[in-house]
Amino acid sequence: MALQGLAWQQQEFWDNLREHCGQAYPGFAAIIREGDTRREELYADRDMVAHFRQCLDEEIRIAAHIGDDRSRTWIITPVPGRGLQLRHDHRNPDGTDGDVTGYGAETSTAGDPLRQEFTRDGAADGSQGFWMFEMVPDDNRLSYGNHDGSEWLVRFDFDLSSPVEAPPAPWGYEDTEPTHP
Repeated sequence: MALQGLAWQQQEFWDNLREHCGQAYPGFAAIIREGDTRREELYADRDMVAHFRQCLDEEIRIAAHIGDDRSRTWIITPVPGRGLQLRHDHRNPDGTDGDVTGYGAETSTAGDPLRQEFTRDGAADGSQGFWMFEMVPDDNRLSYGNHDGSEWLVRFDFDLSSPVEAPPAPWGYEDTEPTHP
């Protein structure tokens, strides 16, 4: 489905993501910046699953499960004339909004059909950077993470060649059905 107001690179990226609707893929934290103890505690040595759970006409929701933690959903939407938007929906186990939720960014360039960078809305510490989704066909890999412009701060890799059984619904989405079961 062609979306209005997107650069062709963003449209192709959108289409590439939609090819995975209904699928779930195993993953892991491939890179955690040295000395980042907070992220080490959250992500190191934990199994991950990216579940392309809901693909609506103008929204893709990817549930990101980390171990038993079902709090994260990445939401990608088109913004006509501006590009793509990424939002992070964090929920508590009871489905209520997490303390930090709804943050994200928009693309600031047309990007690439296999890679889109979502420039941060402005961090409280004044740091620069972006979230990035990157599809690596030669490795059958989807990478997602946070980049500071020179290196990955954290990168999760998901194996697109090995779909797994879909996990339970992410917290807060138990009453919604997958669009591509």
